[in-house]
Amino acid sequence: MSPVVTNLAKAVEVEVNLVLRREMTGTTGPHRFYNKDGQSVDLSAARHLSLNDLARAIGGERERQDYLRKKRGNWFAEQLPAVLDGIREARNPGAHSEVVGRETAVRWRNRKCSFTQGRSRKPCSTST
Repeated sequence: MSPVVTNLAKAVEVEVNLVLRREMTGTTGPHRFYNKDGQSVDLSAARHLSLNDLARAIGGERERQDYLRKKRGNWFAEQLPAVLDGIREARNPGAHSEVVGRETAVRWRNRKCSFTQGRSRKPCSTST
């Protein structure tokens, strides 16, 4: 199941990068920029942020979090960073040779689907 968790994590990473980039396009102010390893990154133009960077960018600075809350809602601004951290924690062992169990893969698949399907808690499919 390790490749499943790794692929799900990548899908979430890609989707959240797209949403964040879209929400930051056209805005001005310091909340548009993220400090990554001492360098300022324009979030409207960033091509790829890791799950860790996404969690920090969304949940880190109050001004940016408030802006994203207005644009995307409380779930995106307040809960998504913890979800991203959880996915990262589940993915990292699987991406680096440890076996990830089926239950973990199904749990994160369902969370990913809830994010992409309007945050409903229905699984992507009935076959688990």
